[in-house]
Amino acid sequence: MRKLIAPLLAMVATGLAACDDPPKDKPGPEAGLAVAREAAVAQVRARLRMVGEMQMRAVQAWHQQVPTTVAVCGQVNPTGKANDPFIPWVAVVTLKEERAERTDLVIGMSNSEASRVIVEMLDRCFEGGGPPTGRPQARALPPLPLDSALTPKPAAPSITTPAPGVTSPPMPAPPAPSPLPRLPCER
Repeated sequence: MRKLIAPLLAMVATGLAACDDPPKDKPGPEAGLAVAREAAVAQVRARLRMVGEMQMRAVQAWHQQVPTTVAVCGQVNPTGKANDPFIPWVAVVTLKEERAERTDLVIGMSNSEASRVIVEMLDRCFEGGGPPTGRPQARALPPLPLDSALTPKPAAPSITTPAPGVTSPPMPAPPAPSPLPRLPCER
């Protein structure tokens, strides 16, 4: 029995000694994704002309089919108030030597822009996304018309009905139908 206790205690002591090891480096986000995310957030801030704190959520970066392209998708609350909606956005960042070379932003500030954001999200917000290729699938719907096309038209003039005691002139009777010609065999 003593032969089993000594090795068991040695194993427990070795296991406890291993607990003091410093944590190993955890793989952090890739440098390209972090640079793309920073460039996208800066572009959103510039578009909204925001200074200071900006409330964002669901911000994710995705590598695209094109090797140096990253799509960053997220939502922003421009005012930061709890009762205001979050606005979706998609930024496509082109990288060159681990730096942002170009950033294209689509943000849903109107109906047509929101439709465009949805189309971009369907095309880009996943690993390996990007412009559509020859893959056999249905394309996303086109954006809605501009907001100016949705403005209400001026009201049509109302048709006035005569007062209940007033009679209108009688309608003319329809003309009498003309007799049909007879065929020669019917005579």
